[in-house]
Order: sequence, then structure tokens, then C-alpha cells
Amino acid sequence: MFGFVCFFAAFGLWRADLGGLARFLGQAGTPNPKILEKIQLIPTVLIVTAAEALGVGVLSLRHGRRVQDYLRCVGTSLTTRQWVASFWLGAALVTGLLALNFGWVSLSTRLVTYGLDRESQVAADLGERYAIVKAVRDQTPENACIAIRTREPIKYLLNYELFPRRFFVYSDPERGLSEVPPEWLQEHSIAWILEIRDGSPGEFILQPVTVTK
Repeated sequence: MFGFVCFFAAFGLWRADLGGLARFLGQAGTPNPKILEKIQLIPTVLIVTAAEALGVGVLSLRHGRRVQDYLRCVGTSLTTRQWVASFWLGAALVTGLLALNFGWVSLSTRLVTYGLDRESQVAADLGERYAIVKAVRDQTPENACIAIRTREPIKYLLNYELFPRRFFVYSDPERGLSEVPPEWLQEHSIAWILEIRDGSPGEFILQPVTVTK
């Protein structure tokens, strides 16, 4: 029964416009491309789950009487609290199965689209922000300390992708990096500055620090 429900749900979603759900989850008024890409995998996940459920159903037919006797025995021995606990346990197992299927469907899609080339996968994930990663990687040494100014939530992403480079943010976000006290730059051994335009992560300035003595 569960398998048929998943199958018909997948069929209905396959022809539906999922942009509205992407707008809701993105909370930005417009569909986030990354979120929409993930949402569009839901029909495939449901079909995989339906196939698994139908497969389990077919296998259980070979032992139908034994399964029915077991379920009947369990059903008559459970208390109300145990029935409630069993329901929530079943719901948790279904949720876990859907999450697991979503994970491997997403991974399979990425491998089919981008292969095993990590750089292509990173470029696809970061979008226009990939230009920042590539510029920093090409122009700065691996041990560089870089001051970054932006309102984009990208600092930790850069720390991850460009390690062992270190990124620092000045305490006053309104002050441009050209106005930051030289003492602060020297304290953190900062040799490069990176300014990213708010709302346009593809527009940025990366340059070495010029300290005026």
C-alpha cells in the first residue's frame, strides 16, 4: 500500500510546478536554484522508495501466512502506549528511508552530471561565487592571511574550500578595508584584502595589502 502511495505521489509531483515550494523554502521571494534542484529530485526519490516497498511486498507474499500470523500475534499483545510507540517508530523508519534514498539519488545525479571531477562539482555548487575561490587560489599563496569584507554568508565556505588560507573580518562591517587600521592588519599578518560587493558575489576586488609607513 505504501509503495502505491509513493508511486502516485511521484507521478503527481513529476508534472507539477515545484517552483512555489522552492520559493517558500528559500524565503527570498524567488526560487533558489540550488533548492529547486534538490526539490526536483523528490519524484525520483518517491519512485525509488515505491520500488523498494513493492519489492518488500512481493518478498513477503512468499511467506504471507507466517507474516500474517506474526502481525496478528504482535497486534493482540501490544498495549495502547506500545501501539503509539510503534507508530512513531514506523514513521521514523519511513523518514529515515526517504532521507537515505534522497542522499543516494542526489549523489548518483551529481556523479552522472559532473563525474568524479571535484573541481566541476565545486564550481556547480558555488555558482558565481566560484570565481572568488578560483581567484584566491590562483593569486595568493596557500599560507596567506586575507581580510574579507562582505555581507554575503561566504566566509566559512571560503575557509573550507581554500584551507590552509585564513580569513579575517574586521569588527566594523561598515568600514572599508582601505580604512582598516594598519595595526590590525599587522597583528593578524594580513597580506591580502578581499572585498565582495553585497548582493553580487561575482563582483569582488582581491589585491595585496599596501601598508603606508
